[in-house]
Amino acid sequence: MKLSTLSMMTSGASAAHWAVIMAGSNTYGNYRHQADACHAYQIAKAKGIPESNIILLAYDDIANNSENPFPGKMFNKPDGPDVYDGCKISYKGSDVTAANFLKVLKGDSTAPG
Repeated sequence: MKLSTLSMMTSGASAAHWAVIMAGSNTYGNYRHQADACHAYQIAKAKGIPESNIILLAYDDIANNSENPFPGKMFNKPDGPDVYDGCKISYKGSDVTAANFLKVLKGDSTAPG
């Protein structure tokens, strides 16, 4: 499943902003999906969305993958910053599913993670 989505949700002018970000693919061959999701996380944070209001779903199998020439780091462009640094992943591994993504969007607290 390949999903990479950034959804900004608000419910009124004075309401808090939220971001739901999903990288629905895994393995090192899909590096760019998780790197782009962490980049979206960094953008949301830089634009003032509190980390407590950013929900990220990503397998988290790239930064520390044995194929990664920069262990513990991810980059979404050449010579760019490490977008994995400070990227807080709310749902990892087998919890990254379309069903859980929909539960998060609906505010359903039964989603594990």
